[in-house]
Amino acid sequence: MRFAILGPLLVHDGETAVDVPRGRQRVLLAALLMHAGEPVAADALVEAVWDEDPPAGAVITLRSHVSRLRRVLGPRAGPRLVTRHPGYLLQAGTDEVDVLRFRGLCQSGVTALREAAWTRAHGLLGEALGLWRGAALADVPSELLQRDEVPGLRSEEHTSELQSHHD
Repeated sequence: MRFAILGPLLVHDGETAVDVPRGRQRVLLAALLMHAGEPVAADALVEAVWDEDPPAGAVITLRSHVSRLRRVLGPRAGPRLVTRHPGYLLQAGTDEVDVLRFRGLCQSGVTALREAAWTRAHGLLGEALGLWRGAALADVPSELLQRDEVPGLRSEEHTSELQSHHD
């Protein structure tokens, strides 16, 4: 499996690309991917999906969006979207989600810098930066995610660029 948000949203089930429709399902998946492997509260997902202006009964409607997203993700990725108190969780490893892989490579790169292992640090940080395919969450229509998540991702990218030039 491969999930990517460092650029346009991308899901690849190992054999084919999965087309996640624009709109609420795309926002829902992006919000879950920002916290892959951790439960995300239903209230937080409602806020992201409806840009802080949820309709009455949004938590119930969210359930149907989750159900549809599971179907869209298909037999390989769909079962990874599980109900987990206080909301939902997308089960994915650090090697499957670009933002998690990016952060892990950056951590390893910083460790290499501290050890004065310049070549290794340059390689790790270069690999991390290579995961970026454009603006984070580029095709995810959520003002909340764009406002609350993207600036931090940009900052992480910029910091990695500076560290990669440290040598």
